[in-house]
Amino acid sequence: MPSWRNLDILFSFNRRRPRSPYNDDSSVSDLALDCEMNQYISGLVPEDLNVSNSKSKKRSSTASDEHAAAIIASPSIGSTCPCCLSIISEPQKCLICDTVFISYKEMWELPASSPTIRLCDIVDILAMSSSTALNSIVTDLFSRHCILNEAFNTGLGIRYSSPGIDYAVLRRLYCAICSSKSSKLINKLLHSIRRLLKTISVAVDPSKLLWLMVIFECPLIWNCGYNNRIMKSIHKRLFGIMSNLSDECQIYLVNWFARLPVAEFAARIDEMNTLIIQRINSYTSGDNDIESESTDFKPATLSDYADDWQLRSFCKVLSLFFAANVQKPQVHVSHFYNLGIDQVDLRPDFNAWLKKTRGNKGKSLAGSTRDALFLKKPYSAGEDAKMLICNFPFLLSIGSKSSLIEHDANRQMRILAQNAFFSSLERHLPISGSTNIKVRRNCIIEDSLRQLSNVDADLKMGITVTFDGEEGIDAGGLRKEWFTLLTHQVFDPLNGMFVLSHGKDYYWFNSSSFESADQYYLVGEVLGLAIYNSAILNIPLAPAIYKKLLGISCTLADLSVIDPELADGLKKLLKMPKDTVEDVYCRNFTVEEEMYGEIKTVELITNGKDTPLTGNNRHLFVNAYVEYLLETRIAKQFEPFKRGFYKFLDPAVLQLFRPQEIELLVCGSAEEWDTSALQAITEYANWNCSKPLETVSVIKWLWEIVDEFESEQRKQFMSFVTGSDRLPVGGLSSLRFKVVQLADVAGYGDSERFPLAHTCFNQLGLYAYATKDKLKSKLITAISGCEGFDME
Repeated sequence: MPSWRNLDILFSFNRRRPRSPYNDDSSVSDLALDCEMNQYISGLVPEDLNVSNSKSKKRSSTASDEHAAAIIASPSIGSTCPCCLSIISEPQKCLICDTVFISYKEMWELPASSPTIRLCDIVDILAMSSSTALNSIVTDLFSRHCILNEAFNTGLGIRYSSPGIDYAVLRRLYCAICSSKSSKLINKLLHSIRRLLKTISVAVDPSKLLWLMVIFECPLIWNCGYNNRIMKSIHKRLFGIMSNLSDECQIYLVNWFARLPVAEFAARIDEMNTLIIQRINSYTSGDNDIESESTDFKPATLSDYADDWQLRSFCKVLSLFFAANVQKPQVHVSHFYNLGIDQVDLRPDFNAWLKKTRGNKGKSLAGSTRDALFLKKPYSAGEDAKMLICNFPFLLSIGSKSSLIEHDANRQMRILAQNAFFSSLERHLPISGSTNIKVRRNCIIEDSLRQLSNVDADLKMGITVTFDGEEGIDAGGLRKEWFTLLTHQVFDPLNGMFVLSHGKDYYWFNSSSFESADQYYLVGEVLGLAIYNSAILNIPLAPAIYKKLLGISCTLADLSVIDPELADGLKKLLKMPKDTVEDVYCRNFTVEEEMYGEIKTVELITNGKDTPLTGNNRHLFVNAYVEYLLETRIAKQFEPFKRGFYKFLDPAVLQLFRPQEIELLVCGSAEEWDTSALQAITEYANWNCSKPLETVSVIKWLWEIVDEFESEQRKQFMSFVTGSDRLPVGGLSSLRFKVVQLADVAGYGDSERFPLAHTCFNQLGLYAYATKDKLKSKLITAISGCEGFDME
């Protein structure tokens, strides 16, 4: 159960919000947002990171400054640089990033001779439209950290909902500077920003973040080219400082980023991804100079970027945006994919990351998920400060992640094959390779689960499948068909292990099932084995199952998928007037369940029978009810299922994935494919000409026919050739599709045979046909009845 004390403290929001781009008044209500944030933080923020708003209000600015000054003067020799995280070896300066260290007092105490700039002063100067006044205000504003930190302060104080900055005035100022077209003024602004970022102390209080947010908002640092020397300096220092802030400060940043408008949120992600790509390209080109014109292609690898603190900083700040997107989804997870990283040789990076991850003994999957969201720092000084791209899995496309799973599976297969070889030599026994599973089509569940439970060999070495009474050597195609047939029958609600959701779109565990835990273990084993063998299964499991497999807590939104009516009722409860809840519902913290013909009362919390539902505790009731439905009630079915799932899959490897991505691994891509796109990736063989697409009538007819197919026929066609009606992870670009010519001596150019498919190789075989109509008739017949081997 979540710690309600912590949630109440952490999200005691002040509802009075200043106007700013960080105040989102869109369709998501404050109540709904708070509920999502409660769920998010309850699993991700440890006890020692909770911040009390009431305590923040009581703490005066002076007391805060005195406390900070007492514990920090300036970074000293032996400590870590607050910008690049390297060990400081010289007083008052970092030799790696060239940052100059000043004391806390120098950074935050304003000398008597320095000007004091208020928000109204900036408004007055902007109204004057005077270039001289504008130049003067820029000089004064960006002269000291403390001046910039307070200049745009609305006076409402910082909260999780807002940094308390008047963004309207700030943007007017930046707009005036940019529209002045004065290169001298713009250069003065950029040089002042760089100087502030270069001379720093350590921020220990979230109230000292405002100057960074003011700089972060400057459009010049996003619109100027990265190759500009001063922009390079600003980027590395700004992101370096933000990436190494305290946990408390970074939680504030995550909350502020989560309230950005969608367009601006997406734009910041794209801009930071561009910086990452340019940094990666400096290694891909074989030259560490970002301006290099070298054309020699050399994929970047771990040895190139392991010590690149700038790349690490860019990735770390982007991870804060990712955490914000988890808290309040604004863009799809694929928006974070960095396609430049697809050009990196990730195998050494993955191996180093896996070794480090597996070395953290006793670390639970849920804990690892917290680290994957980067609310706790994955870096410290020394060897642990090495840059590993796999520490930032949201950057990796689903294609890259799938390749890493295949890499790990192949590595395990090689190790097992070597062990089997030496074991056979010692015992003077024949070498055992892959395991053969022989099944009858009409008893596929019984035969499959029996053999999986009794097999002695290690299935990680590979499996082959034989269907009783059918010819054929399994080169991958029969295995695909076996996985598909088996899982469709196992998840059939008539078998009693799973039920369809109320919308009849997703499968969920049957809490009243009479099947044993061993049966659920074997089902999980089949699902994990399918992923291990890169087999695609069109099995629509409820998204909550993938979250649970990754150790992520389920929410009311997940219940909405499984039981929309019940979820809507709980949402109405949360929206009711607070003082009417007890009279309307007249219930306590219990639910009635029918268990094997008997009605039993289940307490949702301790002493639930004696706890009435009221307006004050309705959030607790909803969360407890959701936890019961999605956790407690199906625990006997899910726990063995999860153990079986991880028999063939390393939990550490799956930390790289989000729940949506695991679903893609299992189900493949449901995207509609375009005929011209499939035609573009198709290879041709045995056609006795160099350009069969242009000269062979049968091939021209094939693509015309496929283009005319309805949606269901297109699925049948894809299933006929590849063994699945869905595209593999990565879409068409990751599919190898081949059309070959088949010889029919008896046909003499007008065969009576049906087209054939080799699903092992995604290969379609065509005979010669005299007309397009005949080819269409034969092809439709073939794809409509393609189950089994060697259909004539």
